[in-house]
This record gives sequence, C-alpha cells and structure tokens, in this order.
Amino acid sequence: MAVGNQNNYSKFEELSDIEKQRLVTLFKQLDVNNDGKITAEDLVVAFKEMGIPYTPDGCIQVRVEKMGSLNFNDFFHFIQESEQRLMDLFKYMDENRDGIIDADEIVSAFAQYHVRIEKEEALVLLKRMDKDDSQKYIF
Repeated sequence: MAVGNQNNYSKFEELSDIEKQRLVTLFKQLDVNNDGKITAEDLVVAFKEMGIPYTPDGCIQVRVEKMGSLNFNDFFHFIQESEQRLMDLFKYMDENRDGIIDADEIVSAFAQYHVRIEKEEALVLLKRMDKDDSQKYIF
C-alpha cells in the first residue's frame, strides 16, 4: 500500500511491521463489507461489533461523512493526524516535561479550562490508558 508523505507525517512504508499491521488490521475491522473503503454504514456495524458506542459526531465519523468514505490512504492520514493531535495534547498536559502524565497534571489541565475534577476522577481516566498500573501515562 503506497501512501504519500504529507507535512511531517511518515510514509506507510517507513513504519515498523507492527505499526503497519496495526493499521491494516484496524482498517479491515472498520471496512465491514471489505470493499476497500470505510463508509458511515461500515462504522455503525464495526463500532457495534467492537462494543464502542457510535455517535455521528465522533472524529472519524465526521471525516467519513464529509468525504463520503475513507480509502486506506485517507484512513492512514486521518490516523496520523489524530495521533499527532493526541501527542500535542499529552505534551501540553505534561507540565514538568518528563514525558509522563499523572493525575495531578490531568486535574491541572482540566482546571485551565475551568473544569473541576477530583484527583480520583483523574485516576479513573488515567487507568484507561495506564498499561503498567503505575497510575501514570508514559508517552
């Protein structure tokens, strides 16, 4: 699958085999009817099969609705853009710039937008991303 380079994004061919497989597998999961493109109908079915609540205003749903469908190239660039935005958000939240987000930094980030959450609530959010039970997210 040849995927061009836009902005500072990687080419598909430059990714590790594991990353390539992750993206191909996810694309195939979302392309329910195996026609080489992801449509809104595919997303409804795929999300249900994955146990993910479907909302038409989610990021990928909006992109699919806008474009009509996503082929693998479109999907690849969407994923790269999304991952970059997420990484930018993590860097913003990482107040001490140690590459780790903890509950206190989550509370602080929410507070900057005048949203008060308790540390316990931040720990619940963190637990969803925490892979080693350290109560921190390393990015």
